[in-house]
Amino acid sequence: MNLPNSITMSRIVMIPLLLWILSAHFPWQASNGEQEIAASVLFVLASITDGLDGYLARKRSQITTMGMLLDPIADKVMVTAALITLVAYNPQVVKVWIAVVIIGGSFWFPGCGPSHRQRASPLRPAIWVS
Repeated sequence: MNLPNSITMSRIVMIPLLLWILSAHFPWQASNGEQEIAASVLFVLASITDGLDGYLARKRSQITTMGMLLDPIADKVMVTAALITLVAYNPQVVKVWIAVVIIGGSFWFPGCGPSHRQRASPLRPAIWVS
């Protein structure tokens, strides 16, 4: 596994940590927002690794099929997990309708992102056999 793919995998590993920080089981809960700030720092760190793995993959010519598949999945799972957890444990921070719009949009329009345009083989429509 090359460095860009390892960075992508580290982002996937950050998801349970983010969920734990946002959950009611996080030990350093306070009413001043420290819990949300800690989660925000982790989310920003994950966002930086998202840009870094893509940059390194292009710079080092280490673009792989695994990376092209895992990167958008890691992004969607991270955003979805954060929004659902915020709605569940702290609904005054994110309203349900906002989470539905963001999550629905990311899955409703998956072909609009750059990940599908950079594939090694073009996407082909499915052939229905009856």
